[in-house]
Amino acid sequence: MNASPGTRYREARRGLLTELSALRPPPQLLRGGLDLTESEAQALAARAVLFPLLHGIYATRRPTPRLRGWAAGLLLRPASRSTLLLHRMTAAWIYGCAPEPRLLECSARRTLTHKFHRWEEAFVTRRFTGYSRFEDLGCGPVRATTPLRTCADLALFARGPRADVAIATMLRAPELGCSPPVVEAALHALRRVPHRAEALERIRRLAPWP
Repeated sequence: MNASPGTRYREARRGLLTELSALRPPPQLLRGGLDLTESEAQALAARAVLFPLLHGIYATRRPTPRLRGWAAGLLLRPASRSTLLLHRMTAAWIYGCAPEPRLLECSARRTLTHKFHRWEEAFVTRRFTGYSRFEDLGCGPVRATTPLRTCADLALFARGPRADVAIATMLRAPELGCSPPVVEAALHALRRVPHRAEALERIRRLAPWP
């Protein structure tokens, strides 16, 4: 008999967290169902003792990009972590500007032939977008597009209210370096991108009032 989707998800999650990722999580991360029961984790999260990150992984303190990167890294095997670059809404989540993603959005950095393990396929979606070495940033054991490139990507490619909120949040976060003039300059610098004019208008529309 074929296993149900829920059973396959639980098998994939446990397999990645305990074996395939080959990572020992830092002490600030707890894995629901492994380090404590999922019910205990949810109860502590409801009391703001734990902070939910991703697929039943929790932080014991307020999340940072590094901790979110660790949570993502626990769902990827080493070959994937060294090859893939997290981008778009997943990168926005890494920087604290978007809700946790159901699937990790990523692009292959150095190869078009990378293959995922069947367990990883429950947690990732891949695109083939080219980035320069100046556009990726280490976040724990994974790499993500820089905040500036992430904001430009969202303006160009991500649709819907959630993306608008993520863009507006990034434009208002001084520590990310995504002020509207800087993002507009980054959009002008990108070559051969569709919808540039619409993206520029979107940035102006979502920018904070002067």
